[in-house]
Amino acid sequence: MFPRFDDSISLSSATVLKSIIRQSLNPDDVTGEVERQLSKFDASDADMDTIETLLQLCISRCSTLYIVIDALDEFEKEERKVLLRSLSSIISLPYSKAKLFLVGRSSVSTDIRKWFPASQEKSTDCDKVQADIEAYTQATITLKQEEQPISQNPTLAQEIIKALVGGANGMCVLTS
Repeated sequence: MFPRFDDSISLSSATVLKSIIRQSLNPDDVTGEVERQLSKFDASDADMDTIETLLQLCISRCSTLYIVIDALDEFEKEERKVLLRSLSSIISLPYSKAKLFLVGRSSVSTDIRKWFPASQEKSTDCDKVQADIEAYTQATITLKQEEQPISQNPTLAQEIIKALVGGANGMCVLTS
C-alpha cells in the first residue's frame, strides 16, 4: 500500500485495510464465509471491527501474507494510530500468518515501537545504507540512460541521484 499525501482517501486506515483485503483475495478461493463478510464490507460505512474480521479471515487463508505500507509518516497521527492498532491486533493473533514491512520517516518509529515492540528497525541515516542507495540509484539511472537517453546533460543524472538519496535520508524501515 502506498498512501499519497495528495489523496486523502488513501490516508484513511479503513482504506488501507480494505486495500490489503482486496489484494489478498484470490477469486478461486472465495468461500461462503468470505462472501458473507464481503457483503458487510461493501457498505461504505463498514466499521473497523468488520474490516478487521474480514482481514483476519483473509490472512488465515494465506500461507503467508506480506503487508507492505510505505509513507506511514504521511498519515495524520490519529489515522496512523488506528491503522497501527488494527495491524497490531491482527499480527499478534496466535495463528496470524501476516508479516509487516512499514516504511516512513523516523518520526513515526516511536508509534510503531509502541504497537510492535518486537519489530526490527533499519534507518537510512547510516553511511552504509546511504552508500547502497546511491549505488543502486546510480546503476538504475545509468541503465535507463542506456535504454532510452533522457538527457545529454551529465550533471542532470547527478542532480537526480542527489535528490533521491537526499529524499531517503531520515527514512526508517520496520518489520514485524
